[in-house]
Amino acid sequence: MDYVTCIEREAPDFYPGSRPWSDAFGSTGSYPAADGLGASIMRLRVPPSMLAGWLDEHWPLYPTWPFVRVGPRETPGLVPWLIGRGYTVAVREALLVLDLALPLVTRKTGSASPVRRVRTLRALAEVNALDHLCFPEDPVLLTDSLRRELLRLRGPQRRLYFIEGTADCAWAAAGVTVHDGWAYLWGGETHPEHRQQGLYRRLVTTRLRAATRHRCRFVAVHANEETSAPILLRLGFAKVEQQEVYRPPPEHLPSSLRA
Repeated sequence: MDYVTCIEREAPDFYPGSRPWSDAFGSTGSYPAADGLGASIMRLRVPPSMLAGWLDEHWPLYPTWPFVRVGPRETPGLVPWLIGRGYTVAVREALLVLDLALPLVTRKTGSASPVRRVRTLRALAEVNALDHLCFPEDPVLLTDSLRRELLRLRGPQRRLYFIEGTADCAWAAAGVTVHDGWAYLWGGETHPEHRQQGLYRRLVTTRLRAATRHRCRFVAVHANEETSAPILLRLGFAKVEQQEVYRPPPEHLPSSLRA
């Protein structure tokens, strides 16, 4: 199965309030929301002869420069252009896939904390607090942004699960979006004080069950090469390719993301 073609056939998941765009070459990204967050280029597939003109035309449309995902099919010349303007690699990720026809490698975990689905603003705020704790660059969302995201989570295709913690911060959280025949895992994170307890594995299992209920053929995830990827590979996921996310220089980021 050509997993990449199936995945790229679907529109990427964008930051709430951002404005998605796409072109005839398969490029796609988003202009930022009113708070300046959500600027991204998920794919850039213009012909090499058009790259310089495309960049000159589109970069001024970004009030804050976008994060850029670069995989093996991006337009040649993009990476040197990014580096020349002060971009650096923010994270290296592996695109991993699990064939749901194959058995999952499982083991017992010591945690008995229930896995719950996010259904309320309070629960979503607890997950957002965990986001900010695990990834300080991720902002604490205001109520309006939380409400927009909660609306997206109430549909049948997009779900966010969490393990409740204390002091208004979840212990672990992870999401899944179900597409036509496959599912995408996103947002996996665990509180630093509650790692190595099997919480992440339990959230993986929960999301795979949701994918199975929707008769998905496979599950995909962009996994951090240093953290979640090793766990998922041990569970039976297979690596399809490596990708890198490039971060703009600090002076071109929203103030909330500057170090």
